[in-house]
This record gives sequence, structure tokens and C-alpha cells, in this order.
Amino acid sequence: MNRLNTTVRYAVRATLLLAQQTDRPLSIKSISESEGLSIKYLEQLFLKLRKAGLVKSVRGMHGGYFLARPPEKVTIGDVIRAVQADGIYAAPCTKRRGRCERQKECKATNYWNKLQKLLDDFFNNTTLVSFKE
Repeated sequence: MNRLNTTVRYAVRATLLLAQQTDRPLSIKSISESEGLSIKYLEQLFLKLRKAGLVKSVRGMHGGYFLARPPEKVTIGDVIRAVQADGIYAAPCTKRRGRCERQKECKATNYWNKLQKLLDDFFNNTTLVSFKE
């Protein structure tokens, strides 16, 4: 399985933090301090999130980042696809780009497809407010 890599985990943590802080933008520095993440890494991450339309930024002394949509409209799947082009896949035969060369004769393909559906359903139906503290 294409696991949830560091980029995905950090992106989810950062966007969850933005979802909790809706009254003002959060600076990269404050996110870094709160989550114990590198400022340089977060800057690259937020470029991807902004390009995907998930966050917006405000410049200036009290600037920072905020969610571009209400947190209940942003899914974990949105965040994953923004930072990991292939998304998450259960097996090579369920990967969006490229398929397994043994897919036609593989006895396990149906199982992997079923698992992929469960993963997709979970990530695409779990929003940033699905699991409130």
C-alpha cells in the first residue's frame, strides 16, 4: 500500500490546526511551533495546499494561512490528493496511474478493489471536523 507518508501526515496535522483556528490566519511559524514541524517543510507543503485551492494566505504582520473553504467542506481525501499526486492506494492494481501487469489473472484483485473502495470512502467522507476533540 502506498502508505500515508510524512507529507500527508504533516498536511493533515496542519489543516486540522487551521480548521480549529477559524477567527484569524495562522502563520507558518505558529504552525511550526504548535506541531513541531520545520518551517521550510511547511512552506513547501502550503504551496501545494494553496495550489490545490485548500488554503489561502494573507500577507502582513498578522498574516498567515486559513482554509479556503469551511472545514466541514474539506475532506482528508482533498488534503491527501493535494500533497500526494497518486493519493493512497491499496495495491498496484488499484493505483490511479498505471496498473499491475498481472491484474487480469490475479486472484486477489477483487479483494484489493474492495479495500480501495473502503479507503476511498473513508478519506472522501471524513472532513476536517469529523473527529472533534
